[in-house]
Amino acid sequence: MKRLLIAWLAVPSVGCAYAGDRLRDFGDLWRVEFGVGAGIQADVTAGELAHVGVGSSRRWTAGFRYGEAVAEKRVEDHFPLSFVWTIVTPDTESLHSLRWGDATRSQHRCFWLLPGELKRGTYEKERIHYYDVEVSAFGVLVGVQLGFSLGQFVDWITGFFGADLGQDDGELRERPRYWQPIPQPWEPDAAPTR
Repeated sequence: MKRLLIAWLAVPSVGCAYAGDRLRDFGDLWRVEFGVGAGIQADVTAGELAHVGVGSSRRWTAGFRYGEAVAEKRVEDHFPLSFVWTIVTPDTESLHSLRWGDATRSQHRCFWLLPGELKRGTYEKERIHYYDVEVSAFGVLVGVQLGFSLGQFVDWITGFFGADLGQDDGELRERPRYWQPIPQPWEPDAAPTR
């Protein structure tokens, strides 16, 4: 009788945790951000296959990015300004660069149209976000960025069957997500280069 009572009391908490994880996984599918600042910019991201854009912006952005609230300063450069910076300072060569927060150097840079293969900067996207499809537009003072994560969509669907491809259910949700630091050659724990 005691075991039956314990099992009966455990079912609602397991069910609530399961339902909560599925709901949070659904929230991980979307990106909706609004920005205010200065610049003119438009870009499209097709996963880590291509980042194509034109223009530049300096803005403060806030919204919802794949399951987490975002509020930060951003500096983003696409062609032609990114090309100019490449000529002026070759150590910052990029087709697309993105800095956020109070950073003074580029934290994410796409050297060519294959950002996932040619990494520059100090951060890259978490692997499950390699399949995000996004559009962004910024016109003079205001802008918007919208996105849908195909990787998180697969995680949401498989989550109904007990698989956690995104490794973000339960307590794992509290770990850092989206941007992951790239080990740098001068850091002692950096991966050996080949």
